[in-house]
Amino acid sequence: QDGTQVRPGVPRFEPGKFGQAIMVEEGTTNLFDTYGLMNADSNSDGVVDGFTSYKRNTTVIDGTFSLDITKNAQKITVTVNNATGTTDYIGVYRQISVTAGDVITFSAEFATDNTGLGFNFWLAGNTGYLTQSPQIFPSSVGTFQRVTWTYTVPSGITFLNVYLQVIANAGVKGNWWCRKAQAEKKPYATSFIDGTRSPETLT
Repeated sequence: QDGTQVRPGVPRFEPGKFGQAIMVEEGTTNLFDTYGLMNADSNSDGVVDGFTSYKRNTTVIDGTFSLDITKNAQKITVTVNNATGTTDYIGVYRQISVTAGDVITFSAEFATDNTGLGFNFWLAGNTGYLTQSPQIFPSSVGTFQRVTWTYTVPSGITFLNVYLQVIANAGVKGNWWCRKAQAEKKPYATSFIDGTRSPETLT
């Protein structure tokens, strides 16, 4: 701004309308704990540690589970799809403890190699099925996108089974990846943490 030459790639500070700013991270706890990374499979069963696989109707949709170490993600390959419409019968889930009135924001990153494969969160509690988030389909393949969704726990619910689901259009097969899953007691999502992040403060 004042004519001083700066080498390429060297950071500099310029005064703005409201001065300069420093970003600090907000404290939070990921209710999935370290398992939210979804990057380990200690028993080599194809399902990432801390989560359980499920297939609700293998005559409609079926597939295989594996850990993709190149993407540090849970991978599901849809190999059978006889659905006549959009279906959500395959995925992984983890249980978390909650209290009625908790406001919880879920977030995760997903990617696919087919735009006909999407993602959503599906919730069940001690009374059975509760609700699910909107279905999200990618606009392009191979790129991870973050999905967030906020939910208020109703009366009588003490735990949630949080399902991370493959959403598949009729007949679509292919690969689906999920990683960096987070559930936090906030009305909005914060950046991913595999456990608890203490709030940063300026000293």
